[in-house]
Amino acid sequence: MSFIKLHWQGVEAYDLVLKKQNELHKLVSQGEEPMVIGCEHPTVITFGKRSNNFDDLLMPLSSLRAQNIEIFTVDRGGHATLHNLGQLVLYPIIPIKKLGIGVRQFVEMLEMTTAILLAEYGLEVGKTNEPGLWVENKKIAAFGIRIEKGVTMHGLALNVFNDLEPFKNIRQCGLTSISTNMELEMAKFMEVGFELNLEDLARRWVQIFEAQLKPLQSINNEVATADLSI
Repeated sequence: MSFIKLHWQGVEAYDLVLKKQNELHKLVSQGEEPMVIGCEHPTVITFGKRSNNFDDLLMPLSSLRAQNIEIFTVDRGGHATLHNLGQLVLYPIIPIKKLGIGVRQFVEMLEMTTAILLAEYGLEVGKTNEPGLWVENKKIAAFGIRIEKGVTMHGLALNVFNDLEPFKNIRQCGLTSISTNMELEMAKFMEVGFELNLEDLARRWVQIFEAQLKPLQSINNEVATADLSI
């Protein structure tokens, strides 16, 4: 039985999803089960704590305004990133302190879950020194989190069938890197006509991630039961 609830938002503005993150984070901090928000955003650029902010932009602000592209500075880790339609964005809200998970371990779980999902679609990915997943030298997934009161926020962005051209206008991970997506990579070995559904991918991601969390939840429940019996 699933214990992680997926809140699928479809296409939703970044600021509205950030507000929902804060609402669900409060609930999980008060003892609710882990949750994951899944969505896709209209084109938006966000700066993390390690960003050089506007120095990470490779296009003028006037161009952004002309395209109605919003910019947000947020309290997640990582550098600048870009979200747009066709990209799957997942925000796991997980009580890692309660589950006895360290920050590095949690990031590795996000990476592993995403790598397993991609492997199910025939895509092999690798890592560098920066959080993220790469197909050869092309970035396909980005990660950036925040921990408050032992509960996570923010998460990951997986390029599925989004337009990759806008990524040339920012420094991802502080670098001018090449991006790719699932559709482009799968087209190399799949027959024409395959379809990728973001909500289906989100639900499968949650299933894989949950499989990693369940043993930790069981251990936590056993410890809690033992404490009550003393």
